[in-house]
Formats: sequence, C-alpha cells, structure tokens
Amino acid sequence: DDDEEEEEKGIMIHIALIIPKNGRKPSKKITNALLSTLLHSVSASTILQAKQTYARQSQSKLFHSAAKTRATEKRSLKYDLQKKQEEMAKDRRRKWQRQNKDAGHYRPSGARMRSPNNAHFF
Repeated sequence: DDDEEEEEKGIMIHIALIIPKNGRKPSKKITNALLSTLLHSVSASTILQAKQTYARQSQSKLFHSAAKTRATEKRSLKYDLQKKQEEMAKDRRRKWQRQNKDAGHYRPSGARMRSPNNAHFF
C-alpha cells in the first residue's frame, strides 16, 4: 500500500456537483460532460501553474548563482588591478629615486623661502 502511494506523483482532484433543493437536475450525459470538462480544465491549469512556479524558482536560482559568480569575478578583477597599480607605483617610485640623486632633500626656492611669519598676502 505504501509503495503505491510513493510511486504516484501527480495531483488528485475531487469534483462534486451540488444542485439546489428545489433545482432541476441535469441529465446524466450533461452532468458527465460538464464534470469531465471541469476536471480536465482544473487539472491542466494546476499543472501549468506548477510548471511555471518551478521554472520561476529554477530561473531565480540560476540568476542568483550567475550574479554571485559575476560579483566574485568582479571583486577578484578589481583586487588584481589594484595590486598591479600599487606594484607599478612602487616600481615608479624606485626608478624615480634611483634616477634623481637629490630625492628626499627638499630645497625651497623663490617665494617659498620666505618665512611664513613674515608672509604678506595680497
């Protein structure tokens, strides 16, 4: 009995036709046609809605994983670029210090030689 329940993967729909107390009963043929059409319509709608929900969830997961991957790649690319720029700046500074023998010895000239205490701003 448990095996049968596990094997069945689908939906189960129960339909009941309710007729008012003093109402007129439709013929069996019309009743069967009405109920079978209703059953088919409800089952098709339910299955379609389930497929759409599954597709939306699947796309959402794919989108999130793709976005996560892109963000990780972007961060790593930014990090690599920053490292390269820092390395280039260090290298440039080394070369500049090697070529400029007077590097590190600042000697002001002209207006910069005046004392800030005696400065006249116009």
